[in-house]
Amino acid sequence: MLIKYIFFTTHALFILACLLDIFRYNIITFLQFIAILSWHFNDNDCFITQLEDILFNETLIDVYYRLRGVDGAQRYYRYRVPSYQRFTIYILFTMRICEIIYIICVEHIIKK
Repeated sequence: MLIKYIFFTTHALFILACLLDIFRYNIITFLQFIAILSWHFNDNDCFITQLEDILFNETLIDVYYRLRGVDGAQRYYRYRVPSYQRFTIYILFTMRICEIIYIICVEHIIKK
């Protein structure tokens, strides 16, 4: 039981780190890239959520809806990453790549 909630907490922190890349760490950019690739090859489904379902027979979104008091009659797609979240990550990733390219170009100009 404890391992399940550690896994869910890690998943939630991963989501927040990718969405709130306030410190501009390159590792976050790499994690965003890995997430984008996994969505691309997995039909916009979250691999980690699928893994949660296999391991614990419950997902982070199940816990979220249970805590919000959503009844079982209200159906949702358990693995699908919402489009607004995907597009947010796409935009943040693109902005970060542009920033990295800009920094590399400026450093190259300064060295000349």
